[in-house]
Amino acid sequence: MVKTKYFLPAVLLAALLLRLPGCFNDFWLDEVWTWYITAQLDSPLEILTEFKHSNNHPLNTLIYYLLGDQQQWFWYRLPSLAAGVASVLLGWLILRNENKCAAFCAALLMSTSYPMIQFSSEARGYALVICFGLSSFFALKSFVRQRRRRWAIAFWISVMLGFLSHPMYLHVFVASAAWLMVHLFQTLKNNREIISAYLQCFFVPIIFCVFFYLFFIRPMTIGGGPPYRLIDVLTLTLSLAGGGPADGPAMALIGLLTAGLFLAAVIWMRRNGRPDWLFYLIVIFLSPAALLTFTPPKVLFVRYFLLSMAFGYLALGCFLADFYRRAGWTKFTVATILILSLLGHALNLVQFLRYGRGQYLQGLHFIADQTQASVITLASDHDFRNAMMVNFYQRYLPGDKKIAYFNQARLPVRGTQWFIAHRLGPMAALPGLITDHFGNPYRLVKTFPYSAMLSGFHWFIYQQQSSNYPNHSPAVP
Repeated sequence: MVKTKYFLPAVLLAALLLRLPGCFNDFWLDEVWTWYITAQLDSPLEILTEFKHSNNHPLNTLIYYLLGDQQQWFWYRLPSLAAGVASVLLGWLILRNENKCAAFCAALLMSTSYPMIQFSSEARGYALVICFGLSSFFALKSFVRQRRRRWAIAFWISVMLGFLSHPMYLHVFVASAAWLMVHLFQTLKNNREIISAYLQCFFVPIIFCVFFYLFFIRPMTIGGGPPYRLIDVLTLTLSLAGGGPADGPAMALIGLLTAGLFLAAVIWMRRNGRPDWLFYLIVIFLSPAALLTFTPPKVLFVRYFLLSMAFGYLALGCFLADFYRRAGWTKFTVATILILSLLGHALNLVQFLRYGRGQYLQGLHFIADQTQASVITLASDHDFRNAMMVNFYQRYLPGDKKIAYFNQARLPVRGTQWFIAHRLGPMAALPGLITDHFGNPYRLVKTFPYSAMLSGFHWFIYQQQSSNYPNHSPAVP
């Protein structure tokens, strides 16, 4: 299974092909938000000095700035695509010198994981932080083996780029610091050698971290999000990591099984004397748990656990590879786990490719096609989220169509021609008829869903039914 020389090129090609289609579906809120903010910057330095917001993933924002205003948003997603494929390669490189079968399993899990695929096709910092998290661990392991300064420098660069990609790189940084300290005490006897080797790797990154925290993280404004229950977010995260659904009774079961497999993998590494077990324990479990316990976040999403998920695949790859090498029923069990995981992720991917992160441009084209007037009046149930999407996408409408968006605070007495309602999460039925606070009636005429798993929201298009706008074209239900 792992002896063929064609496996690595094949799995990298598969990783690319699985991620590429998602790069072309609609830009969603967080990406559009970054686009708006970047357009207001006068210099790249302002990415760190002016845009101190949780939506700002500095390295990703710099990419937006350097690319400028692109009509095709694929170009903003291209670096994430490259990082996603590179992460599969790095997972292979981290494990190949120890166990090629483990490298096979880990690369297969990472290349076909639906969450890895989605965030490798999204112009945010998540694919980048996974890539630099893996590259920093690879550099640190290489430094431990060879003790060459070039690997320490590679570690410095990966740490800085990791933090600039997303602050959740902290999990890898903490795990790396603890793992290297324990390893040096176990392998070196001279305290001076231990201190020298440790500082060679961590002196520069620690200085960078102090300045990054004081001048960027501490004054950061946290963006909004829906209310959450911790257990719900964790269950969804683990279910999607294992190829499970985003709702329904199977979500909890698959989430529990995935958590059990990750934990079993770390315990197996500890019992078999694998020196990396402490790193995996911290980055997958302890560091996220400590952060959630001592600094509970205002908002919490699946994407905040992507680093733990990625390293969970590496640990699981080692665990499954050991069982696969044994005789008897274990080979069948490992094959079954991998096949079921692939099928589950494939089902989620099909849903994602069908609906994407939303169908905002299609929704506005529908409104434009159903309106005779050149100026389209529009309101919505969320002035920040929907107005931002409307203002971004209206430039893709025919030249004779313009949208006048009205905030709820300045809604005209006669209402607007159209009203958009949005929903996060699983699709829920909305009333077929609603009224605004002036009593103007609107009928639901079209729904534009998203994949309802990670990024995006549904749009429900309502058309006013009063005589205020008699020049409507008849809407198609």
